[in-house]
Amino acid sequence: MRIAGGNVGNPQSAICNPQSRGPVGPNRASGTHGKPGRAPGARRQWLRFAALSTACLLATLAPWTIRNWLVLGSPVWGRDNLGLELHVSNNDCAAATFAEMQRSGCHAKTHPNANPQDAAKIREVGEIRYNQQRLRDALAWVRSHPARFTGLTLERFALFWFPEVGRGAASYPLWGVTLAGFAGLILCYKENSLAAMLFGSLLLVYPLIYYFVQHFLRYRYPVLWVSSLMTAYGITVAWQRFRAGPTTS
Repeated sequence: MRIAGGNVGNPQSAICNPQSRGPVGPNRASGTHGKPGRAPGARRQWLRFAALSTACLLATLAPWTIRNWLVLGSPVWGRDNLGLELHVSNNDCAAATFAEMQRSGCHAKTHPNANPQDAAKIREVGEIRYNQQRLRDALAWVRSHPARFTGLTLERFALFWFPEVGRGAASYPLWGVTLAGFAGLILCYKENSLAAMLFGSLLLVYPLIYYFVQHFLRYRYPVLWVSSLMTAYGITVAWQRFRAGPTTS
């Protein structure tokens, strides 16, 4: 099973969704079969592959970074709207989800896509300075409203892992995959700790930024495959143990 290489073949994901970059390494060094790192030279092979993947990623991002340096005046390698998104998601009228923000009119008040005054401000001061100011606004609000910020963050944390995808029981299958995926990850750790740590690092690091910005269901998609894979792994292990029958000491 190959852990990485996706951004080398699909560099757009690194620009449009920087969080999609994950651990890199060849399957012989970190796959889910067997114990990791036992083959001669496995560590060197892993390091070579990681270095090559990193070099390809940097080379792919270089033209976009240079373009932004020339056009925007800053070497932005991915997206530069973190300040805006934090401000839109953390203010006096903010809610946990985009849908709630849209219904309440908060999105129209705070986002330049819907607010002509903010759009004019971007043209006046430039994209980089605008986002820097919005970042300062967001951090100032967080410092002055710690309880409200904590509540929004906890709501978004829960929605990331247990999102509402429809009415009634429509969400239950996804919630089941989430729980079963964590159980499968534990089983994977007992069999191959390195592979489990690689998969676990994706689930730990990728969502961090999404706990602080308005929730969209699509934010879960880039790591949903990990939950699905670990669910399948857990089911496979459980079935094998069932077929083997009870063990006697």
